[in-house]
Amino acid sequence: MKTMIARPFLAVIGRLMSGHVVVHGDSMLPTLRPGDYLMINRLAYWVSAPQKGDVVVVRGRAGAPARQIKRVADLPGEGVHVLGDNPDGSTDSRDYGPVARSSIEGKAWLRYWPPGRFGLIS
Repeated sequence: MKTMIARPFLAVIGRLMSGHVVVHGDSMLPTLRPGDYLMINRLAYWVSAPQKGDVVVVRGRAGAPARQIKRVADLPGEGVHVLGDNPDGSTDSRDYGPVARSSIEGKAWLRYWPPGRFGLIS
């Protein structure tokens, strides 16, 4: 009985705390490649603010992809400037300005696929 209650509860808690994304496009080359699978920490910024250098998942604006993976470049006021590691292949804050902190879904922290590229994201 306890297991029947615990499993759904843990699944919901796990979904709220973490998630995953798949990299599409070249905007984060050479750090991230298309086809990389990443784990994200959805609670990372509930207690603390994003830091310069963090790789984050941002909800896309109207007309943009649903999610974007970018690096925090600057923290002016209430917004966050995000940039791709590949400036020639990235649409980012240079094009649309800072994003609201509330648009950040979480911090990417682990690449788990492909196996040969497994590791922490920095």
